[in-house]
Amino acid sequence: MKIQRLLVAFAIVLFTLCCTAYAVTINSATVSGDQLTISGVGFTGSISVTLNGQDLTVVSSTPTQIVATVNPVPAVGSYRLTVKAGKASAFAYVAVPAISGGVWYGGSSLGSLTTTPTSIIKPAPQLSQPGNYMFIANASLQATPGGYPWASCFIQVGSTNLLSSITTLQPGTASYMNLTATGAVILTNEGIPATASLLCSDEVGSQVINVTGASLSIIQVGTLQTGP
Repeated sequence: MKIQRLLVAFAIVLFTLCCTAYAVTINSATVSGDQLTISGVGFTGSISVTLNGQDLTVVSSTPTQIVATVNPVPAVGSYRLTVKAGKASAFAYVAVPAISGGVWYGGSSLGSLTTTPTSIIKPAPQLSQPGNYMFIANASLQATPGGYPWASCFIQVGSTNLLSSITTLQPGTASYMNLTATGAVILTNEGIPATASLLCSDEVGSQVINVTGASLSIIQVGTLQTGP
Protein backbone atom coordinates (compact mmCIF):
# COMPACT_ATOMS: atom_id res chain seq x y z
CA MET A 1 0.00 0.00 0.00
CA LYS A 2 2.81 2.35 0.91
CA ILE A 3 4.58 1.55 -2.37
CA GLN A 4 1.42 2.35 -4.35
CA ARG A 5 1.12 5.71 -2.62
CA LEU A 6 4.74 6.51 -3.40
CA LEU A 7 4.23 5.57 -7.04
CA VAL A 8 1.13 7.79 -7.30
CA ALA A 9 2.95 10.70 -5.66
CA PHE A 10 5.91 10.21 -8.00
CA ALA A 11 3.60 10.18 -11.04
CA ILE A 12 1.93 13.42 -9.89
CA VAL A 13 5.32 15.11 -9.52
CA LEU A 14 6.40 13.99 -12.99
CA PHE A 15 3.11 15.20 -14.51
CA THR A 16 3.46 18.58 -12.80
CA LEU A 17 7.05 19.01 -13.96
CA CYS A 18 6.16 17.97 -17.50
CA CYS A 19 3.23 20.34 -17.82
CA THR A 20 5.08 23.21 -16.18
CA ALA A 21 8.07 22.79 -18.48
CA TYR A 22 5.98 22.79 -21.64
CA ALA A 23 3.16 25.17 -20.66
CA VAL A 24 2.66 28.14 -23.00
CA THR A 25 0.42 31.03 -22.04
CA ILE A 26 -0.49 34.10 -24.09
CA ASN A 27 -1.27 37.02 -21.78
CA SER A 28 -1.68 39.75 -24.42
CA ALA A 29 -1.14 40.40 -28.12
CA THR A 30 -1.23 43.72 -29.96
CA VAL A 31 -0.83 44.73 -33.60
CA SER A 32 0.81 48.09 -34.37
CA GLY A 33 1.39 48.77 -38.05
CA ASP A 34 2.93 45.58 -39.40
CA GLN A 35 4.33 44.48 -36.03
CA LEU A 36 2.73 41.95 -33.67
CA THR A 37 3.91 41.90 -30.06
CA ILE A 38 2.95 38.89 -27.91
CA SER A 39 3.46 38.77 -24.14
CA GLY A 40 3.18 35.63 -22.04
CA VAL A 41 5.23 32.79 -20.58
CA GLY A 42 6.82 29.61 -21.86
CA PHE A 43 8.15 30.99 -25.15
CA THR A 44 11.15 28.66 -25.30
CA GLY A 45 12.49 26.19 -27.82
CA SER A 46 11.55 26.41 -31.49
CA ILE A 47 9.09 29.31 -31.90
CA SER A 48 6.47 29.65 -34.64
CA VAL A 49 3.58 32.10 -34.90
CA THR A 50 0.51 32.03 -37.14
CA LEU A 51 -2.20 34.66 -37.48
CA ASN A 52 -5.41 33.67 -39.23
CA GLY A 53 -3.58 30.67 -40.69
CA GLN A 54 -0.72 32.83 -42.02
CA ASP A 55 2.82 32.00 -40.92
CA LEU A 56 4.54 35.09 -39.55
CA THR A 57 8.22 35.98 -39.50
CA VAL A 58 9.51 36.04 -35.92
CA VAL A 59 11.79 39.06 -35.46
CA SER A 60 12.78 38.37 -31.86
CA SER A 61 11.74 36.18 -28.95
CA THR A 62 12.40 35.79 -25.24
CA PRO A 63 10.71 33.42 -22.76
CA THR A 64 8.12 36.15 -22.10
CA GLN A 65 7.80 38.13 -25.37
CA ILE A 66 7.64 37.50 -29.11
CA VAL A 67 7.81 40.13 -31.85
CA ALA A 68 6.69 39.09 -35.33
CA THR A 69 6.05 40.82 -38.66
CA VAL A 70 2.57 40.79 -40.19
CA ASN A 71 2.76 41.19 -43.96
CA PRO A 72 0.29 41.79 -45.42
CA VAL A 73 -1.70 43.26 -42.56
CA PRO A 74 -5.26 41.86 -42.68
CA ALA A 75 -8.37 44.03 -42.63
CA VAL A 76 -9.76 45.36 -39.38
CA GLY A 77 -11.13 42.51 -37.26
CA SER A 78 -10.35 39.79 -34.74
CA TYR A 79 -8.14 36.89 -35.80
CA ARG A 80 -6.97 33.63 -34.25
CA LEU A 81 -3.35 33.73 -33.10
CA THR A 82 -1.41 30.52 -32.47
CA VAL A 83 2.00 30.32 -30.81
CA LYS A 84 4.01 27.11 -30.84
CA ALA A 85 7.01 26.78 -28.55
CA GLY A 86 8.70 23.43 -28.89
CA LYS A 87 6.00 20.79 -28.48
CA ALA A 88 3.57 23.09 -26.68
CA SER A 89 1.14 25.59 -28.18
CA ALA A 90 -1.46 28.14 -27.16
CA PHE A 91 -3.97 30.28 -29.01
CA ALA A 92 -5.76 33.57 -28.48
CA TYR A 93 -7.63 36.15 -30.53
CA VAL A 94 -5.98 39.42 -31.47
CA ALA A 95 -7.65 42.55 -32.83
CA VAL A 96 -6.23 44.30 -35.90
CA PRO A 97 -7.02 48.01 -35.44
CA ALA A 98 -7.77 50.54 -38.15
CA ILE A 99 -5.00 52.87 -39.27
CA SER A 100 -6.06 56.42 -38.51
CA GLY A 101 -2.71 58.07 -39.14
CA GLY A 102 1.01 57.76 -38.73
CA VAL A 103 4.36 58.11 -40.46
CA TRP A 104 6.09 55.30 -42.34
CA TYR A 105 9.80 55.47 -43.14
CA GLY A 106 11.57 53.70 -45.95
CA GLY A 107 14.96 53.94 -44.25
CA SER A 108 18.16 54.83 -46.11
CA SER A 109 20.06 53.50 -49.14
CA LEU A 110 16.87 52.36 -50.84
CA GLY A 111 18.46 51.61 -54.19
CA SER A 112 18.27 53.31 -57.57
CA LEU A 113 15.24 54.47 -59.53
CA THR A 114 14.24 52.88 -62.82
CA THR A 115 11.94 54.13 -65.56
CA THR A 116 9.17 51.98 -64.02
CA PRO A 117 7.43 53.50 -60.96
CA THR A 118 8.46 51.44 -57.93
CA SER A 119 7.30 51.52 -54.32
CA ILE A 120 10.15 52.78 -52.15
CA ILE A 121 8.54 52.23 -48.73
CA LYS A 122 8.23 48.55 -47.86
CA PRO A 123 6.08 47.18 -46.46
CA ALA A 124 3.57 49.77 -47.60
CA PRO A 125 0.87 50.62 -45.02
CA GLN A 126 -2.61 49.21 -45.53
CA LEU A 127 -5.73 51.28 -44.87
CA SER A 128 -8.52 49.13 -43.49
CA GLN A 129 -11.08 51.74 -42.45
CA PRO A 130 -13.26 53.90 -44.71
CA GLY A 131 -12.81 57.62 -44.32
CA ASN A 132 -11.07 60.77 -45.58
CA TYR A 133 -7.31 60.59 -45.83
CA MET A 134 -4.56 63.10 -46.57
CA PHE A 135 -1.04 62.06 -47.60
CA ILE A 136 2.32 63.81 -47.50
CA ALA A 137 5.34 61.97 -48.88
CA ASN A 138 8.99 62.89 -49.17
CA ALA A 139 11.81 61.27 -51.12
CA SER A 140 15.48 62.25 -50.82
CA LEU A 141 17.33 61.72 -54.11
CA GLN A 142 20.93 61.83 -55.27
CA ALA A 143 21.96 61.83 -58.94
CA THR A 144 25.36 61.03 -60.41
CA PRO A 145 27.18 63.91 -62.17
CA GLY A 146 26.31 64.97 -65.70
CA GLY A 147 23.19 65.23 -67.83
CA TYR A 148 19.74 66.47 -66.84
CA PRO A 149 18.17 63.76 -64.67
CA TRP A 150 14.42 63.91 -64.03
CA ALA A 151 12.64 62.11 -61.25
CA SER A 152 8.97 61.83 -60.37
CA CYS A 153 7.05 60.46 -57.39
CA PHE A 154 3.37 59.96 -56.69
CA ILE A 155 1.20 58.37 -54.04
CA GLN A 156 -0.99 55.44 -54.99
CA VAL A 157 -3.95 54.41 -52.82
CA GLY A 158 -5.41 51.12 -53.96
CA SER A 159 -5.64 51.57 -57.73
CA THR A 160 -5.94 55.38 -57.56
CA ASN A 161 -2.90 57.48 -58.50
CA LEU A 162 -2.76 60.84 -56.78
CA LEU A 163 -1.08 64.00 -58.12
CA SER A 164 2.45 63.37 -59.40
CA SER A 165 5.42 65.54 -58.40
CA ILE A 166 8.29 65.94 -60.87
CA THR A 167 11.70 67.50 -60.31
CA THR A 168 14.81 68.13 -62.39
CA LEU A 169 18.06 67.49 -60.57
CA GLN A 170 20.86 69.92 -61.33
CA PRO A 171 23.51 68.72 -63.82
CA GLY A 172 27.24 68.77 -63.20
CA THR A 173 28.43 67.54 -59.82
CA ALA A 174 26.53 65.00 -57.76
CA SER A 175 23.14 66.56 -57.07
CA TYR A 176 20.82 66.19 -54.08
CA MET A 177 17.10 66.91 -54.08
CA ASN A 178 14.07 66.41 -51.85
CA LEU A 179 10.87 65.64 -53.72
CA THR A 180 7.48 66.02 -52.01
CA ALA A 181 4.22 64.43 -53.16
CA THR A 182 0.83 65.12 -51.61
CA GLY A 183 -2.75 64.05 -52.14
CA ALA A 184 -6.09 63.21 -50.60
CA VAL A 185 -8.66 60.48 -51.12
CA ILE A 186 -12.03 59.38 -49.80
CA LEU A 187 -12.17 55.65 -49.12
CA THR A 188 -15.54 53.89 -49.05
CA ASN A 189 -16.34 50.39 -47.79
CA GLU A 190 -15.97 49.11 -51.35
CA GLY A 191 -12.43 50.50 -51.55
CA ILE A 192 -10.95 48.85 -48.48
CA PRO A 193 -8.54 47.42 -47.66
CA ALA A 194 -6.31 49.71 -49.72
CA THR A 195 -2.53 49.85 -49.81
CA ALA A 196 -0.93 53.31 -49.70
CA SER A 197 2.31 53.38 -51.66
CA LEU A 198 4.91 55.99 -52.57
CA LEU A 199 6.10 55.23 -56.10
CA CYS A 200 9.06 56.94 -57.76
CA SER A 201 10.72 56.63 -61.15
CA ASP A 202 13.52 58.00 -63.31
CA GLU A 203 11.86 59.91 -66.14
CA VAL A 204 14.91 59.80 -68.46
CA GLY A 205 16.89 56.71 -67.52
CA SER A 206 20.22 58.06 -68.73
CA GLN A 207 21.78 58.42 -65.26
CA VAL A 208 21.75 56.82 -61.87
CA ILE A 209 19.36 58.38 -59.34
CA ASN A 210 19.71 56.91 -55.86
CA VAL A 211 17.04 57.13 -53.15
CA THR A 212 18.73 58.04 -49.87
CA GLY A 213 15.58 58.31 -47.75
CA ALA A 214 11.78 58.35 -47.86
CA SER A 215 8.76 58.91 -45.65
CA LEU A 216 4.97 58.77 -45.99
CA SER A 217 2.62 60.56 -43.58
CA ILE A 218 -1.05 59.53 -43.44
CA ILE A 219 -3.65 61.68 -41.71
CA GLN A 220 -7.31 60.76 -41.33
CA VAL A 221 -9.53 63.84 -41.27
CA GLY A 222 -13.20 64.51 -40.62
CA THR A 223 -14.06 66.11 -43.95
CA LEU A 224 -12.46 66.81 -47.31
CA GLN A 225 -13.37 69.61 -49.69
CA THR A 226 -13.27 68.01 -53.13
CA GLY A 227 -14.48 71.00 -55.17
CA PRO A 228 -14.07 74.77 -55.33
